[in-house]
Amino acid sequence: WNQYYAIDDVSLSTEIVYDETNYNNNGYKKPSDDKGPNYVNGNFSQALDFDGASSASDGDAVEISASDSLNIIGPITL
Repeated sequence: WNQYYAIDDVSLSTEIVYDETNYNNNGYKKPSDDKGPNYVNGNFSQALDFDGASSASDGDAVEISASDSLNIIGPITL
């Protein structure tokens, strides 16, 4: 079961995931080595492929610093 999530820009770094919106909620791939989420072609542009592992030591993630723009205050669609 692969999950693909759209991302804005992967051309500048293999470790940083850039958010090109006005909010600039950039994140970091975790883990940052080749065991982290991998870049793939998504439905509309580049995407990250998360492996679905559930433990903190081998699970894929993108870590984003806390920001008011990430607080959900209404309905959303995932």
